[in-house]
Amino acid sequence: MPASLSRKLIAEFIGTFLLVFLAVGTAVFGIAAVVGADGNGPGSGVVGVAFGFGLVLLGLAYAIGPISGAHVNPAVTLAMLMGRRMPASEAVGYWVVQFPGGVAGARDIPHVSIWSRANPHVGVVANTSRECLNVHP
Repeated sequence: MPASLSRKLIAEFIGTFLLVFLAVGTAVFGIAAVVGADGNGPGSGVVGVAFGFGLVLLGLAYAIGPISGAHVNPAVTLAMLMGRRMPASEAVGYWVVQFPGGVAGARDIPHVSIWSRANPHVGVVANTSRECLNVHP
């Protein structure tokens, strides 16, 4: 039974959120551990980042692939549109939910950061940049 468009769009929103929150979050913390000033960041390193992206995408492919195709990336949706594998109206719907899904995932990354708990006015990216540049107020 084919999934309705609304079910596909919900799956794409959740999938894009999870991709950004989990995979990009892994990259933020992994990079912080590798280039942090003290080297004791909460990161996983390069291998952890690679596994983070791979396992998140694998899980999403199994979980939402049968529903929406698990594009979870506007570029993939564009490729499917250019390859004439989906109609333009459906592609626009995917983009309309993928962008907010990605923004929501990025917005929530600092909430799990130990750095943002120490200084609630500065997010994880600013703190990671400070660590990279070894700049401390």
